[in-house]
Amino acid sequence: MKDTDSVIDSITTFLSQNEDELNKSSSTIETFINALNNTFINNDEYYPIKTKAYISYLYGKLYYLLLTCNDKSNDTAITNNNTNNNSSSSNFTNAENYLSKAVKLDDTLEVAWNELGELYWRKNCLQLAMKCFQQSLQRNNKNVVSLQKISIVLRQLNEDNILKKRDNVERSVKYAKEALAIDFKNSESWYILGNSYLSSFFIDVQKNESDLNSALKAYSYSEQHSKLKNNPDLYYNRATEDYQLALEGFTRALEIENKPWSDPIKNIQEILSNTKLISDSLNKINNKKKNNNSNKINTLLNYSPMMFNNGGNRNITKNQASLSIQALQVGLNKDSFFIGKIKRVISPSESVPRIAICSDRNSQLIVLSIYNITSNAIKKGDLIGITDPTVKEIQINWHRQPYSINLKYLCIQAKSSNVEIRGKEMSDLSSSPTIKVGK
Repeated sequence: MKDTDSVIDSITTFLSQNEDELNKSSSTIETFINALNNTFINNDEYYPIKTKAYISYLYGKLYYLLLTCNDKSNDTAITNNNTNNNSSSSNFTNAENYLSKAVKLDDTLEVAWNELGELYWRKNCLQLAMKCFQQSLQRNNKNVVSLQKISIVLRQLNEDNILKKRDNVERSVKYAKEALAIDFKNSESWYILGNSYLSSFFIDVQKNESDLNSALKAYSYSEQHSKLKNNPDLYYNRATEDYQLALEGFTRALEIENKPWSDPIKNIQEILSNTKLISDSLNKINNKKKNNNSNKINTLLNYSPMMFNNGGNRNITKNQASLSIQALQVGLNKDSFFIGKIKRVISPSESVPRIAICSDRNSQLIVLSIYNITSNAIKKGDLIGITDPTVKEIQINWHRQPYSINLKYLCIQAKSSNVEIRGKEMSDLSSSPTIKVGK
């Protein structure tokens, strides 16, 4: 029994390391599993129930770590797929069996409930994961890990109903804040709170505009703590909406990860490609405008709310002030509307947000950034109206091959419910919010 106690102490010390170190230690993990086999299996009848439960937890945790080590190696090495799949399946089954046994033997063992929830979460069994984290929290309502994990799972639950999705995100923020109330300096909790605010922002861009700033502040607090200074996901998720910050964030994420990672590479390329298209299009349209009779355009576009006769909800009314681009202020322009003509659609149909360039009644140009809109909703030549337009000043200064961009422009940011397009039903414009945020 002394030998087993010594092995338990060694494993517990080993597991106190940070996750990155644990994921590099597959040989050590296998050594510990063998040590437990040699000292415990033939003597298990001599141990009390709680000790057996803890040992089962250790087995489950070690097999879970083998599962994560195997998945990491698959990302970086060319191996036999069947062998790796069989190994992953075996490790998952062993981890699930041992962790399930641990909570059956001792249902007060919080770490086992959390680990079983983590295992299910990794396999995208979100409802099972949620039940496990809730079981742990019932035993200890100050369990920071359980609060963090529930916050993560709530945002990832697949809900078609927008009201349920919004409620889940609001609860996600609440649980992340509860975790911080227990440990204000916990960098992981700040990171999760940032992701929750970011999800809230995408649910309703204009209503929850302040949540973007809250997310960036939370990421900043997270970064201040050493545990997450080298977290590539932190820089990846922080890289949103502000193109300059986005490029720097995605680049930093790649530098930290130090291996091929398709998502940030794709996003960097998309931002630079879109930004170059915006720059080229603004220059081209402005040059063309100088050579044409702009009065012809002004005659065609007699902007007024009466242009929009789509039926359905009426966003634009005669009581609101019609603003030209020159009259728009940076920030929210409340109780007003903007009407323009789409000159060019910049982003691909599947992109979020949809980006386009439009002109106003004075033939001035501005960029539109529209969220939660269907893929085929806008096209060149459309007359578009936006109520309560929010204006952002976008600036990007990027000089790395193959792009060199120095650009500053105004952008109207809107959600589909604030948009009307002449000749189109409002019900045809909106799509479900697209949320792509990490844990």
